[in-house]
Amino acid sequence: MTREEFLEKAKKKYEIIILKYNGSYHDLVLKRLNKENCAVKDISKINNFLDEFSLIRLISDGTMKNDKISKNISCGLDSYWEDIKAGVVKIAYIANTSSKKINFYMSESGDFYTENHEKIADNTDDFLEYFLNVPYNYHEPPSEYTYQMLRKAGWYEGRRIDISELITDCEKDGVFLTNKQKEFISEFGNIKVGEVSIEIEKDNGCYEPCYFRGYFSAYTVSVGYYKTVVRIYLSSDGRLYNDVGVPFGLDAMEAFHIMLND
Repeated sequence: MTREEFLEKAKKKYEIIILKYNGSYHDLVLKRLNKENCAVKDISKINNFLDEFSLIRLISDGTMKNDKISKNISCGLDSYWEDIKAGVVKIAYIANTSSKKINFYMSESGDFYTENHEKIADNTDDFLEYFLNVPYNYHEPPSEYTYQMLRKAGWYEGRRIDISELITDCEKDGVFLTNKQKEFISEFGNIKVGEVSIEIEKDNGCYEPCYFRGYFSAYTVSVGYYKTVVRIYLSSDGRLYNDVGVPFGLDAMEAFHIMLND
């Protein structure tokens, strides 16, 4: 299967995004695989696959509301798997809005594996067919631990704090919050739990609008921080995103669960 044939099949089910790389992606792959301590000794088959199919991203709707599936082919890290007695390289992954990924690997002999070391295919065509059609619907319900952490931080079901001053300050700056955004902020504003902080003070650098494009497009405002330096963004429909535009889950509670259990 050529790259053109693969893309022709993919466009029947996916939005196709061809990624760009500043410089030579081919040279980057060679540099990564030619390093002195690379687990793969013969890179030829892996390099041929990546040279033909890398930098392709496929986007589709998931089976659940608000879910998006992103399938990506690119060069990742190498490792040696003792059980198959071979070096492998991560050559693809699938992600959805749960912020969890499933990775795929290729061995120097040309076999393809899941991250659990289960063999998928022994040739490129069979792997690409599998990659196009394999579903990914992983979503983990919020645990009791997540609810306990939130309650200790001051959250409770039905919590509503007064955010009228914040709304006024935002509108003075031309930022008009949607009803979903107001509901989230009044429920979780001023909550500091684990490494998650939801702010309601504009002078903390929050409530700046941002529009993410491409990967998971969304109109957002920044509402806090995760792990001190990663901004948290709140979309117009009330979901949380990280600072590269990937949503933390299908809704706010799944987002807290993902961040608190990372």
